[in-house]
Amino acid sequence: MLSMPFNSSSPVLWYNKDAFEAAGLDPNDPPETWSEVAEYSRQIMDNGYECGFSIGWQSWVAIENFSAWHNSPIGTKQNGFGGLGTELVFNERPGDPPHLRPARVAAGGHLPVRRPAR
Repeated sequence: MLSMPFNSSSPVLWYNKDAFEAAGLDPNDPPETWSEVAEYSRQIMDNGYECGFSIGWQSWVAIENFSAWHNSPIGTKQNGFGGLGTELVFNERPGDPPHLRPARVAAGGHLPVRRPAR
């Protein structure tokens, strides 16, 4: 078997339209930026919901998809396809690294983080 040279996965945003309506948000206008996700989450939680947003923290959503959309490399040597010795460079971007945005939303209290019970 040979692997396919592309990824056919796409991240999807699922949201509760009833929670949007209860929080005074338009259920037909979901958030489009991480800032909007944080604000919508705050409004939903302020309306009595325990959690306004959840994410699986997959790197391919926060890093790989963002990089592809913005033509920004993840690593040297053609993102690793150009040979051994590739170095990761996604942390060297100026500005607001995409993989840290969900962490900031969580730090603001708008993404409850639950740790497994021992």
